[in-house]
Amino acid sequence: MQVDISVRSKKFNCSFSIFDKITFIESDSGMGKTQFSLRVVSSATTVKTVVSNGFELIVLSKKEFNRSLNIAKRNIVKHTGQEFPESDKDQAGKLLFEYWSQEDNFPIFDSVIIIDDEDFISSREFSSYFNADKYYQSLVREKIFLPCAKCGN
Repeated sequence: MQVDISVRSKKFNCSFSIFDKITFIESDSGMGKTQFSLRVVSSATTVKTVVSNGFELIVLSKKEFNRSLNIAKRNIVKHTGQEFPESDKDQAGKLLFEYWSQEDNFPIFDSVIIIDDEDFISSREFSSYFNADKYYQSLVREKIFLPCAKCGN
């Protein structure tokens, strides 16, 4: 599915389309990646954001990701009655993937999730998060490797 995104203000104008579940926008510093994410969360009436197909744009910070992660861990423990396997990254990743794959458990709906140069995106926990059938756009300065929650690599 194609999602068209446009963010416009008096001094900022950015439009593009994404076609894949995960899209990386990679460029040098000063090219507008962070300005884009700042405009997305801006409450200024001069910023106009348009996203196709009924989607919203959500900027995911490390703080918000950790909040979702802690809620998921508490709920997994509550429903399994067992301690969360912090030391077994593979088992922890599988449990998180199963948890977040259930639509009622995923904290964000009908949204393109924007992540602006955050280091948590290379964690196994995040790989479980992004494998849960959502759209992601990551703004990065350099190429990164994302582990796969489904295959454990």
